[in-house]
Amino acid sequence: MIDVASSFDKESEEYKELQYRIICGQNYQQNAIDRIKGCISKPMPKEWYDYRFAKNTDKSELNIKILADKKPYFFIYNYPYLMRRYKKYMSDVNKNCLIRFGLDVKELIEKEDRNEDEEQFLKYYYIKMPVFNNNSVMNRICWKIEKEFDGFKSIGTKEEDIFDSSILKSPTKYSKKRFTDIKSIYEDYNIKLREHAQNSSKSKIDKDEEKTKRIVFKDNFKKQAQEICNNEDELCNIVVDLCYKNNYSKQFAWDICGDVIIKNLLARNNNIVQYPIADDKGDIEFGGEKFSMFVKNLNEIDMEEEYDIDIK
Repeated sequence: MIDVASSFDKESEEYKELQYRIICGQNYQQNAIDRIKGCISKPMPKEWYDYRFAKNTDKSELNIKILADKKPYFFIYNYPYLMRRYKKYMSDVNKNCLIRFGLDVKELIEKEDRNEDEEQFLKYYYIKMPVFNNNSVMNRICWKIEKEFDGFKSIGTKEEDIFDSSILKSPTKYSKKRFTDIKSIYEDYNIKLREHAQNSSKSKIDKDEEKTKRIVFKDNFKKQAQEICNNEDELCNIVVDLCYKNNYSKQFAWDICGDVIIKNLLARNNNIVQYPIADDKGDIEFGGEKFSMFVKNLNEIDMEEEYDIDIK
């Protein structure tokens, strides 16, 4: 309704009615929650969002004019099915527009001297669009972002095309037998992880108990892996190759060798890390505050503290 209201003047009857419905809508939302608890509550009037009911009311003209029966345009990025519907609709409309007028929809909208048929075409183009195309704040932000990224294309569709997992590894070699043995643990881990997730969702376990079970689960598989391969660099290379050569979860690699992966990443950057710190004179702005990038050399830190550092 907020999106619909953006297309009307603030002094208009339509805008004022929509503001009233927005306020009421907050109450109807609470009613819906109470209804689940067993309370008797009044639902939102259907003529506010359903065309069939809106056209059969005393104020049918107004109700149809301000009907909130679609999602705003920016929602196509929230719901894949809506994105598919929108793209198909635009493809079909553009083909129709080219056949009838020799222009695509964008060119027809920009045309100044449109005839009656063209005006009628655009009228139903907006009516039948699967999302609202109103000039709301969120839609404007969405269009601005789209404009900024217009022309950019992602590089590759496979993960190996866009991420080089070798940066997580060291030069250490490993044997095929150890790789096969660790792979069997990896496969068992994935099965047990699914079972663990299903059992956790069904049973009422508090967060602390769940956290403890997760630690025990992880440590059990880490111990099994280390019994097969007690060389941390070799083991790390094996689990990285197992996890980063497919589209499955990478959690196994971080559960088993997360500390070694961090060590390898640091080694590639000479053990130097950069992170933002609050600074009134900083050149980075975020959340209304200013920050500066701080550089820290971990080679200067006591080796006993190497993996247990609270950097400030």
